[in-house]
Amino acid sequence: SGANDASEAFPETTIESAVAAFAEGAEMVEIDVQLTSDGTLVLMHDDTVDRTTDGTGCVSALTLAEIMALDADGSSVPTLDGFFAAVTGGVNVEVKLHESAACPAQDLEATADAVVASIATDVATREILVSSFDLAVLQRIRASDPSIAIGYLATGAADIAVTATEGFEAIHLLSAVANTRTVAQAHEAGLRTRVWTVDGATDISRMFALDVDAVITNTVADGVMARTAFCDSYVCPDAD
Repeated sequence: SGANDASEAFPETTIESAVAAFAEGAEMVEIDVQLTSDGTLVLMHDDTVDRTTDGTGCVSALTLAEIMALDADGSSVPTLDGFFAAVTGGVNVEVKLHESAACPAQDLEATADAVVASIATDVATREILVSSFDLAVLQRIRASDPSIAIGYLATGAADIAVTATEGFEAIHLLSAVANTRTVAQAHEAGLRTRVWTVDGATDISRMFALDVDAVITNTVADGVMARTAFCDSYVCPDAD
């Protein structure tokens, strides 16, 4: 489940929301990371801090000190290093291209390198993988540290072959293109198959019936309930 939406009671993309997701039964949380103007990775979904904090401005234009001073609905914005130190469960680090009329494109190569460096400092025994829609980012991470598991964020069945050719471990399929054929194709290619974003017990159960390995959801409790019900009759998947 995404740490940013683990529970409506907690501000998104914070340590508190991740802890809540794990408490509800998630085995992995998804977080979005971006570089500050002085080169530190922080957790933030949008390209600006406007929606989720009491501040304004592009993440890439603010220093770490400026971002740390912001109030994220009662919480602070964590760094990736700080997040790793505070939680013990699995983490899916997502690197997105943020480019809008308001904010210039971020340096994804620098972001990729910073992600690799941060993961190298993590001492917890946990599953970590990096996901992105940007193939070049994932290729750079694979070249920098082949031990880091990678999931290619995919919006079409053609991406299955690309993921397998690159030697990545997982494909994260858009739920709209996940069906018996595409999931089987991904598994035949040796890929761990997660689907995104699937909310509500009914739709999550439908994904499990396709034999997916995991679901990425904003509704953790529904996901755990669906997984438990599915496991009563079938082989258990994970509830990412």
